[in-house]
Amino acid sequence: MTITRIRTSLKGQYAGRERRKALRVPCDARVIILTMRGPVEGRMVNISVSGCCIHCDDLPAISLSVKLNIVEYGLLLRAERRWIDGKLSGWRFVYSPQEMLKVKRILEDENPALAAGGK
Repeated sequence: MTITRIRTSLKGQYAGRERRKALRVPCDARVIILTMRGPVEGRMVNISVSGCCIHCDDLPAISLSVKLNIVEYGLLLRAERRWIDGKLSGWRFVYSPQEMLKVKRILEDENPALAAGGK
């Protein structure tokens, strides 16, 4: 499944059930999920200041609290899985104020309108 198809699926699948307050920004970044059973590769399909959505072919069902290595941004964050739906999973970041600033910079890189103060 391509990233574009995943994003389209996400939009239709969760329409009307949005509870997030943080703006999500679409992206396509390589992620290594560091689980107790070892590393698992995936693709981050969107990111917000509070978490992200990851597409992963073989994420162990028991992975609840992990470290996410967002390779393309050189960022290692602790995260907790909030939901899983097939190959997609949602993660909430657990991080320090300094790490939060790094995530905000990633959001601005992925969506320049945020850096200018727009949405």
